[in-house]
Amino acid sequence: MDMNISGDRRDAVENITWSDKGVIREGTYILEVNNFYHRESKDIGFTVEIECAGELHTFNYAKEVKHKETIKVAEFSYTKKEGIKIINSIPSSSISKEIWGIKTGNFRKVKMIMNSPNHWDGENTGNKHWFFILDGCKNEGTTRGFYNEFLREDLTKHRKVFEVLGSKMITSISDNQLSGIGFSSTQRNSIICKVSGTFNRTIKIIF
Repeated sequence: MDMNISGDRRDAVENITWSDKGVIREGTYILEVNNFYHRESKDIGFTVEIECAGELHTFNYAKEVKHKETIKVAEFSYTKKEGIKIINSIPSSSISKEIWGIKTGNFRKVKMIMNSPNHWDGENTGNKHWFFILDGCKNEGTTRGFYNEFLREDLTKHRKVFEVLGSKMITSISDNQLSGIGFSSTQRNSIICKVSGTFNRTIKIIF
């Protein structure tokens, strides 16, 4: 997702996302930043984040990057068992990331588990999603209803159309909300939960 194709954004963000961990190839990766077009010399430098399973690595580069210059940010390995291991990099930090008032990498009380609305009241329209509503989780901003990162490959040629559609599907901020995390029936995923009752145990739910 390139947020600054037109070059008119001051808060430009670009994302490379795997929505399914099962398709990530194990091996060694090199992450580089290339300044494809040097438009100006203010707001120099950049910040790169690598996130996996709630663990966030942040890399800051405070120098100016010249036209067409490439900066090697990090070399890291990935395995399904151990996740990401940094081999070498520019200065970095590893922290828990806070999203909507929830710190990643920590257990959080689940207030409710429910199906997506398209499967309420006996309806079976479209793909099913399971929502885990988390205690204290609150989105403090507007929310888009559609994200181009998850377009099917055969629809990428219509990406611009979907960008406009997504911009028209923004919901307003509300204090009366149910927020948390969701899982799709069409994508392989899992979550680790602690279950309390007559006895306590940790389980892994696979979607």
